Amino acid sequence: MKLSSPLYVVWETTLDCNARCVHCYSDALFGRGPDYWPLKESLELIDQLAEAGVFILALSGGEVLLRPDWEQLIAHATSLGMRVTFATNGILVTPDVARRLQELGVSNVSVSLDGATAENHDAIAVCLASSKKHVRPYNTLLKQAYG
Repeated sequence: MKLSSPLYVVWETTLDCNARCVHCYSDALFGRGPDYWPLKESLELIDQLAEAGVFILALSGGEVLLRPDWEQLIAHATSLGMRVTFATNGILVTPDVARRLQELGVSNVSVSLDGATAENHDAIAVCLASSKKHVRPYNTLLKQAYG
């Protein structure tokens, strides 16, 4: 089988982040501030990916939820028939965000859990939310998905 384009693209949508994970592969920085393409160029990129035949678009970062236009990016990609997945550290996941992700048609949400124990997670993730608070987004997303 010969492919003319990738089926799966991971897009690092922003370099701003609200965590300081010691293992992070990204050039994202805590408190970096808005560092992303403007909406117009971002939507054009999504158009180009869809035209190329990309089937799955994985939104990553930094922290995607720090982009004020994250909903528009997802809505545009899904309207073009792309399957959208989403990676987050979970800090900003609220019941409203979880509901909106589902409404927009996000097919998969990945939330980092960085350690088997609370102490390990807190040492690795070095984020604004302790491990006890960090479990909240899992429960919020599961509740939204399964009632």
